[in-house]
Amino acid sequence: MDSMKEQIIACQEAFERHPEDQEAFDRYSDILLENNELQAVIRLAMEHEKLARWEKIIAKATQLAQQEADKPRQSQLFMLCGNLCERWLKNNDYALKYYQQAAKSFPLNAKSFDASRRLLTLKGDHKQAVRLLQLEMQVMEEAVSRCRESGEDAKAFILHEAELCYEMSAYCRVLNLTEGANDFEKKARMINNDHVEAIKAGIDAKY
Repeated sequence: MDSMKEQIIACQEAFERHPEDQEAFDRYSDILLENNELQAVIRLAMEHEKLARWEKIIAKATQLAQQEADKPRQSQLFMLCGNLCERWLKNNDYALKYYQQAAKSFPLNAKSFDASRRLLTLKGDHKQAVRLLQLEMQVMEEAVSRCRESGEDAKAFILHEAELCYEMSAYCRVLNLTEGANDFEKKARMINNDHVEAIKAGIDAKY
């Protein structure tokens, strides 16, 4: 067994002997973070909420995201940072920044756009939510075009494009733009009429 594993085990055992001791928790948490054991330290923090240092965990996750060369993985790490900010720090402004960074890093990460729009809607910033929705619609249209050019299956992108059209229709109704709402609903039906009622029910439930 190498020395680092021995140190981790020693810190773990010390904390298990004193499970309410902040210093013991911090030593165990810190050594996990130093070794990039992100999921392990998140589980530890969730099991011991009163002792958790979420700011440290988010800072480490941010560092790992910034260093990550693989864009889908980087986007997932930024999403994780946003989730932690939203759930544990109750800071939607920070969470929104992370979700938007996740979308910028890998635009095909639909969850990042959805989370961003959700928080913008909670703030009442419908116009910015619509701009973000327009951007994602453009991303999906480009993805569909690439698939058709290469002969790949574009069904998933087409379905999501229809979902986005319905979501745009819902935003138009919120903004009292009846004509726009009808136009986007028609576009959604043109893109994918097979799943139209299921898509519409799901979007309507959000608004």
